[in-house]
Amino acid sequence: MDGSERRRLLDRLRGGSTVGARMPERVEVDGETVELKRLVFELRSLDAIPDGERERVADLLGHLRRERIRRRRRIAEGDISVAEGEAQRTR
Repeated sequence: MDGSERRRLLDRLRGGSTVGARMPERVEVDGETVELKRLVFELRSLDAIPDGERERVADLLGHLRRERIRRRRRIAEGDISVAEGEAQRTR
């Protein structure tokens, strides 16, 4: 991957969720599959996260943030192909 392709992928990552961006159905985080799309829609439908679920949700969100950082670093620093970078961005 050349520098301009790497910058393009990183720019797309920095943008976070954008209109028209595809959310993956699931992501692998710390060896576990997270049904990301289902989770996001469930959380959005709630007025508030139930007391009994707050710690679990906060823990999961922390894992998701760390995974996103790992993937961003792999794109920024790794010797990977454009296809691998695209897969890291959307998985």
